[in-house]
Amino acid sequence: MSALRHASLLAWWYLRSAPGRTAVLVCCTALALFLPLFTALAAERVETALLARAHTSPILLGHQGNEFDLTMNGLYFRGEVRDPIAFGTAAAIEASGYGDAVPLYVTHSAGGAPVVGTTLAYLEHRALNVASGRLPAVLGEVVAGAQVARDFHLSPGDTVRSDLSNLYNIAGAYPILLKVTGVLAASGTPDDTAFFADVKTTWVLDGTLHGHDTVTRAHSLNPEAEDGENLEATAAIFMFQEITEKNRGGFH
Repeated sequence: MSALRHASLLAWWYLRSAPGRTAVLVCCTALALFLPLFTALAAERVETALLARAHTSPILLGHQGNEFDLTMNGLYFRGEVRDPIAFGTAAAIEASGYGDAVPLYVTHSAGGAPVVGTTLAYLEHRALNVASGRLPAVLGEVVAGAQVARDFHLSPGDTVRSDLSNLYNIAGAYPILLKVTGVLAASGTPDDTAFFADVKTTWVLDGTLHGHDTVTRAHSLNPEAEDGENLEATAAIFMFQEITEKNRGGFH
């Protein structure tokens, strides 16, 4: 019997004598051999998923600054763009013939989920379809992504309150109660985790647009104003925290 055969038999008998130890050795060896392969495959899948969303958004425009912040905010609704560009830039881009421009304003949230101010063109570009309900049509309405609707147990007709973005900004708006008009079909993208509204609705969350009770002389800083002059409101004026059919036309 050759030395190689003796060594093989000895190794086999040793492995059979301790099956538990043998199983551990086999598993550890397999893990050491295949871990680099699994890591490479996982990294490739993550890269493919990230690039797929980037490929459908060939150009992101913003003020000169941190392009990483702009990308994360515009594609994944994370982080914040410190100095957003004017809303009219989108119309200027289209008028110049550069292509279709879709505005995105991602600053506010509701229940921790981003509230994306945009237009219906964004939903068309991302091929986002309504699974139930309808798309937002007027001020104060939002449509929920599939994941956020599932997490918050939302359905068409429910409401969600926006988060207070800045406690110390007395000029800003109070949290607003937003009406959920529909739920989007799942897309497997960050769009599933957000609410979508018209840009003007996010201006209400900013405080740029607001609604309040009628200003009377009793609640004005200039009660002696003559007829036809504007009355300056005091802090006693009640600011609307919900946009309804009755008060929607009074937001300005």
